[in-house]
Amino acid sequence: MHPQCDPREAFGNAKLAENLEKLNSLIHLASVDSQDSRRQLLREITDFFLVDSELYSEKQNWYFGDIMGQLAYDLEKQVRAELANRLSANGNAPKELIWRLANDEIAIASPVLQKSPVLSQSDLIEITRHQSQAHLSAITARPDISADLSKELVSHGDDNVVVNLLRNDSAEIQVETMQQIADRSAQSENMQTAIVDRDNVPKEILKDLMNQVSDTLRKQILDKYADVGTEQLDAVVSSMKGSLDDDTASKAEKYIDDFVNRGALTESLLLRFVADERPMEFLVGFARLTEIDSATAKRVLADKTGTALSVVCRANGVTPDTFKEIAMSPMCGIPSDHDRVLPLVRLYLRLKAENAQRAMRFWRTKKGALDTIAEPVKNSA
Repeated sequence: MHPQCDPREAFGNAKLAENLEKLNSLIHLASVDSQDSRRQLLREITDFFLVDSELYSEKQNWYFGDIMGQLAYDLEKQVRAELANRLSANGNAPKELIWRLANDEIAIASPVLQKSPVLSQSDLIEITRHQSQAHLSAITARPDISADLSKELVSHGDDNVVVNLLRNDSAEIQVETMQQIADRSAQSENMQTAIVDRDNVPKEILKDLMNQVSDTLRKQILDKYADVGTEQLDAVVSSMKGSLDDDTASKAEKYIDDFVNRGALTESLLLRFVADERPMEFLVGFARLTEIDSATAKRVLADKTGTALSVVCRANGVTPDTFKEIAMSPMCGIPSDHDRVLPLVRLYLRLKAENAQRAMRFWRTKKGALDTIAEPVKNSA
């Protein structure tokens, strides 16, 4: 507790001394046993403080806070809520009083938690660790959320708190914290939506979300990739496919060959590799299932038009549903956009298997001539 002081000592400033008589009369009113009088007294003292709050010394500031606090906590909560709202944006408000209000019930604490510049990041972290989810949600509205505070809000907050944090564009969220949010979002479409909507989410995190989110969110992710430029986009697509030079390639080939030898390499298995985010197994499995080499399979999957994929799948009897799943997956270079994929599916349904097989035979005689594969699609349209 701050030591008691004489009002004349506390308000020795010449300007403040002019108001000393009024202040003393207000303090005298505190002895009146009337709720209405005490409410009015608190309002007038608050007015008195706010007029020149920047001029008060630390001792004077404490003196005001002690008076306002004693009055406010002797009255009903509506009075405290009014006081919290009036002091919430004032950077000179008494620290002890602001701390007390910030830890009050949420109807009182909310404006202070959202706006008070008196509360430090360490204060807010302490509140985050010990207060209700409603208190944490109020904190997410602040304009000055640091990376450390974001980390605490994610660790202690429920899904609603995390979504509100993501929607605060000014909040600083480190990559590690964003990855923690992404891992947690598997069971929350609202959280996934907030991640995709947020600016500056690392591309790798968005890429990892591709297999979890709805078609609409997948389209938004691909639209964000479109903003990074062709060269970077190719790098992202390449990372989705895996590298043929990677040491895991030979292991994947042996793994897939075991399924081939057992007659167990199926479309369902390919789609399981997509869902499990196993790009190398998918690439090799796709090559084996469609009877092309892995290098060619990689070129087919990287074709952004989807034409090559259409012909290879049709020639090998891949069902339309499986074709659509592959085309919409991050294993493919085709933009996951209904406006592009659905017309491609319609073309796939009209594409004749014999035309696709003829194109494949020509393709094998002129290895690598992917441009020739567009003809059967044109002829079937």
